[in-house]
Amino acid sequence: MKMQFSLLGSFLFSLSLSGCATTIGSVEVVKAPALCQPPSQLAGARLIPAAEAQSLLAAGDNNTLGGPKNTTVLSAGRYLRVDMGMKPTSGYRLVPLDREVKVSDGAAQIKLDWIKPAADSVTAQVITHPCLVLKLPEGDYQRVELLDATGDLRHSVSILD
Repeated sequence: MKMQFSLLGSFLFSLSLSGCATTIGSVEVVKAPALCQPPSQLAGARLIPAAEAQSLLAAGDNNTLGGPKNTTVLSAGRYLRVDMGMKPTSGYRLVPLDREVKVSDGAAQIKLDWIKPAADSVTAQVITHPCLVLKLPEGDYQRVELLDATGDLRHSVSILD
């Protein structure tokens, strides 16, 4: 009996240290993989207005000659632009690892995979500026944390309403 209480106490203690994460919805990929205009020289993340997300969506979808323009109309909401910064070749991209957004201690956490080309892959030798545009779910959070595949924090963005 004493062992059961000890295990339960250890579990509750570790749960209180880890903080409880609540799923608030899912992130919607608006644009990926993409080369955003204007390009960003540095890696980072920032909130953008819906109008900027709309122009990024419309402008960059003509990646193939004569390809159709995207005419999707975006709704109002919070949009996040994530930039990898300037890269020396093609093959770099950002991919969501999990579409569910969890909130812990006031931070919405989004896991992304920062993909780079394999060392032995054939890539175009051209300067690129990969980015990803996400629509964030509604919810009660003060910042967005972008985590990599190992759970390390890559970027944090404050939400100012």
